[in-house]
Amino acid sequence: MKFIIILSVLLLSCSQKINAQPIVKVWANEDSTAVVNMVLKYLDHLDVHEHIYIHISFSKLMPKKLEGFTIKQTALLSFQGDKKGKVFRVKIDAQLNPLRQKYVLAHEMIHIKQYVKGELQLLSAKKVLWKRKLYRQSDFNRRNNPWEQEAYRLDRTVVEILKGQPEVVPLTALQDFQ
Repeated sequence: MKFIIILSVLLLSCSQKINAQPIVKVWANEDSTAVVNMVLKYLDHLDVHEHIYIHISFSKLMPKKLEGFTIKQTALLSFQGDKKGKVFRVKIDAQLNPLRQKYVLAHEMIHIKQYVKGELQLLSAKKVLWKRKLYRQSDFNRRNNPWEQEAYRLDRTVVEILKGQPEVVPLTALQDFQ
């Protein structure tokens, strides 16, 4: 009996992850469908199948020396009824060439993976928890941080691996948020 209950719980949790698909909204990009497809491919490759909302905007007004950044919001949004999803805002420099934008987008999806999987937690403006280790920093964008090192190490790999794969058909990618 205990085995059946455990198996049922495992199957239920697996089926929820399989059915979950991020909802992605894109602003200020000529080919938002291509961006949504890239995001879904990147997240699938990174094994991110949780209920999440991602707002992506391409802006000419970016902080100095930043090509992109990701912010995890504290609010949760309703997703298909009673399920809640974490909300992320991604901003990418619109003045980058399209190839560089792909790499920056992959880099930011790696940060979303880090947040979703609980590897990266922003505790305050000067404190970050990375894989259960506390880091105190005033500048979280520096390349020597372990979460940035992972993102820089993986972004090119993710883009290259997925270059020849067929397009993902987004089921819920362009739905309105509730």
